[in-house]
Amino acid sequence: GGLLAAPEAPAAGVLKKYNADVSVASWAIRFAAGLEGVHVCLSGMNSMAMLEDNMASCDPLMPISADEKKILDEAAEATRAVPTVQCTGCSYCTADCPQKIHIPTMMNCYNTYIVFNSTENIQRIHDMTVARGGKAKDCVECGACEGHCPQHLNIREVLKKVAEIYE
Repeated sequence: GGLLAAPEAPAAGVLKKYNADVSVASWAIRFAAGLEGVHVCLSGMNSMAMLEDNMASCDPLMPISADEKKILDEAAEATRAVPTVQCTGCSYCTADCPQKIHIPTMMNCYNTYIVFNSTENIQRIHDMTVARGGKAKDCVECGACEGHCPQHLNIREVLKKVAEIYE
């Protein structure tokens, strides 16, 4: 789902170009179910159509072919090419923030916008987060967060972008 299955997602575009009749979820379930040692696959579903698609993908199970593996590699590369912020969500950056900004959530909001070019799927999460803490625009640019970031992210610059997008 999300980064993989949304119609706007780079991976979905690659997979649909190869075979428009197969759902992205089908690719995922066939890939996972075809791995050695996998006996059960769990899939989040929201409708009877999704359930039916999952069942059809597994009955009979057709593991990913060598050609399809190449397509999956292309889809993975398309996803990696999206210029997201590589925040791991460790929250080390939040401890000394004088504005109590929940920076990992702000990074997630930014990444979601970059991938989908929309705030639709994450605006509510942003709003709930800032209701309990500081907004990205409240950043005083003290740099305390960046001193704690194991990924050495330019957090202050990303917070400025988040403020432009969400606030």
